[in-house]
Amino acid sequence: MQIGEQVYLWRSISGGDRSRAGVIAKAAITGPIAEQSDNSASRPFWFECGDANDIIDRVTIHFTSADRRIAYDDLKHDPVLSEMHIIKAGIGTNFSLQAEQASRLASIWSKTGQSWGRTEIKSAIQAYSDGAKPEQLALDVGRTVSDARKKLASLRNLDPTSSYGAPTPLLSLEREIWDEFFDQR
Repeated sequence: MQIGEQVYLWRSISGGDRSRAGVIAKAAITGPIAEQSDNSASRPFWFECGDANDIIDRVTIHFTSADRRIAYDDLKHDPVLSEMHIIKAGIGTNFSLQAEQASRLASIWSKTGQSWGRTEIKSAIQAYSDGAKPEQLALDVGRTVSDARKKLASLRNLDPTSSYGAPTPLLSLEREIWDEFFDQR
């Protein structure tokens, strides 16, 4: 652990409630390993708040964002992140990430809760047109597999040749890009 490194905080399954588990915050290491109690900003993340007072080897961190969550199931079904030690073993405290895992996690974290942009929607339409799997679209655009699956389903609803297709009276960015994409063919 080095000063300046990015870290992600994990909420464990704890009592079998998988719906709450996953990555819940991003931070940066701001101090060296030293015997200390936990800082006050971290206390809301403790299951047993009293444990935060224990004087043990810790690093000081600065939270850069704690306004989103990547669910355990999204990590477990991701072609890259499913190989993280925390997913495969689930026991321990600190886990190093491979470079590919760190890059993938950073991409997903940055897009969690964000609307899909024009370039991403074009990629999704191309993937839909090619019959690509959601996992491939997710990797291509840096989103979770569940987000990619939802986007492909949404596009299927725009497709007039699909039995699921339903004309929508609303103009949307998806519809606009869909029309542009197929007009160019």
